[in-house]
Amino acid sequence: MSALLLLSLAWAGEARADNKPINEMFGGGSMPSRSTSIIKRSLPSSSIAPPPVQPANPVTAPGALSMMSEDKPETRFFETFDSTCFNGFPRPEERVILTRPFNNDSDRVQQWTETARNVSSRYRKTAMALRNLPVPQGRVDLANYKELKADWFDSAANVYEMLIKPKAPARTIEELQEQLQRVDREADSVQRNKESLLVMERSLRKLYRVHENRYTDALQNFVMGVPKQK
Repeated sequence: MSALLLLSLAWAGEARADNKPINEMFGGGSMPSRSTSIIKRSLPSSSIAPPPVQPANPVTAPGALSMMSEDKPETRFFETFDSTCFNGFPRPEERVILTRPFNNDSDRVQQWTETARNVSSRYRKTAMALRNLPVPQGRVDLANYKELKADWFDSAANVYEMLIKPKAPARTIEELQEQLQRVDREADSVQRNKESLLVMERSLRKLYRVHENRYTDALQNFVMGVPKQK
């Protein structure tokens, strides 16, 4: 396996958006092989909640994406959603192992493989947890978003599984290159789609006047005294 491929996967998270979690390894969403389209739900019109009521005086009310949000079902949903996602990402020590060079050291290769297997398994469990996460009644847009985010975790897990699962030996250099390029394409898809999901998430937070992700927002961390992560 080429060192260039592994480094490109490991450092995919470095060119991240400002509020991307420090322990996240990818920058994108679902693979083409998995459905990322908006889920069609045949719900009766009476079960779809109307748009949120905007404050009568927006000057004195908490603003969209402000630090403090009203205690409401949508706020509680996002706070549980944020915690579930953050806990599903690689731990700091795992991130170090996944990004350090191999230096022709077989022990490092074995440790990378075990770490990738653990991270992949956690991604799968996080996807399942998101699909089981309750959504405020009638909020189909939030239900759609969490399904797409769950797809993203499954897709990120798929990239690692492509690298660590046993494969039949390539018969030619061209066949080996195609295998590596296939992984590259999948990883690039994960990276790109993550940015689309972030745009969708910010739009929903603004609509429901919910604060930024408290695990990643720089202002939140500064006010709360959370040490800056590098």
